Amino acid sequence: MKKSLFEGSWLLSGFVLTTVALLMCASLIGCGKADKATVDAGVDGGADAGTLDQLDGVDILLVVESGLSPDIWRVRHATSLFSLLTQIVDPLPGSAYDSIDDLRLAVVTTDLSYSWAGIPCTEDNGAPPNLAMSWGSTGDWGRFVLESRDGDVTLIDEAIPCDISEVQCPAGWACADIGTDEIGACAAPSGDATSLACPVSLYGSGDSWIDPATSGSTSGELALHAACLANVGDGCSWKQQLQSAKMALTNPDQTDFVRDNKLLAIIVFTDDHEGSIEDGPGLFATDDFQNRVWLAGGNHPEFLYTVSHFHDAFASIKDQVEGAVLFAAITGVPQIDVCQGSTFDAGDCLADPAMQFVETQNTSDIWTFEPACSIPAVHNGYPARRLVELAGMYGELGYVTSICNADWSPAMSEIGEMISARVAYDDL
Repeated sequence: MKKSLFEGSWLLSGFVLTTVALLMCASLIGCGKADKATVDAGVDGGADAGTLDQLDGVDILLVVESGLSPDIWRVRHATSLFSLLTQIVDPLPGSAYDSIDDLRLAVVTTDLSYSWAGIPCTEDNGAPPNLAMSWGSTGDWGRFVLESRDGDVTLIDEAIPCDISEVQCPAGWACADIGTDEIGACAAPSGDATSLACPVSLYGSGDSWIDPATSGSTSGELALHAACLANVGDGCSWKQQLQSAKMALTNPDQTDFVRDNKLLAIIVFTDDHEGSIEDGPGLFATDDFQNRVWLAGGNHPEFLYTVSHFHDAFASIKDQVEGAVLFAAITGVPQIDVCQGSTFDAGDCLADPAMQFVETQNTSDIWTFEPACSIPAVHNGYPARRLVELAGMYGELGYVTSICNADWSPAMSEIGEMISARVAYDDL
């Protein structure tokens, strides 16, 4: 089982002993530097020790599936963003970490249509006739979402944790039922009117991401802006989650989003398996793609980018700085310990029977895979094997949880705590 420096509130005594040992080592044999801390990074499962540069902020990229169920996933997603930003911006009483004032947040969808390797899908470059409606389409092409695609968002009443200041709540909501731990829950004014209109302006002039300087200084204000952007609506049914993230972060018009000395946190929300296409003509020529399209990505990974390609790409974006990328996914995994939380075990999770690609026909006679998790009669989460594999490469900076959980807020709070812990590392 993977052990995490970010589990709970850390083991302070262990940290102190480690720090003392590092200082002694530095003074005696010169193995440390004053502005860095050396820890077992756990990246790729083979790194003995990585040097963690000091970070003083975070750049958050939300990768949101186009087509998330509006009645289930989108409501949970919008609500959980308040918990994420509460932990980072306005920590609740008892939190081990101070607020992070220097942050940016952008949203990108998973929609690249059936393009591959930066090439649009057309008849002339190998796209089959059954994709005629998608010829020439590039989806969102990794561009940041610049406006709300719906006029409002719906939140779950009394699901957002808060304190007496109420800064964690949407405007007009109250922090109700505050307990002896000084923590309550945000309650809608009428008790059931949980649909909120999106702000007219989500950005500062010329920006394509939100931050405290332009989109509100409290976690409640920032989270409403984020939730409005993340309500992305529908899109192509073929999902390219990781390629969308890479294109978003390398788009020449958006490269200013990622800054030096900040943690890059990539958080993916999807109920489908990952399908970033590298060789379109090869994939399109398979019998699966032409006759059972939903099976093609899972059955033919040889035509997709390797998972390590994206690990290397994200590392390159951060100039190979160790511990500068956090990767998390709320996705199709079973609701078991080895597949959830900061101490999930990628190997054990991938070996679980529910994570295998098992072909089946649904009630509409469409070929698909057996779900990794399910909300009966509502929706399924399909085996996100590639996302689990990638999260495992990040060691203690990787996180996975099930999209089928009734409440995503605890997971988002934990991801927020991981972000705070990494940024605060050199200050502890």
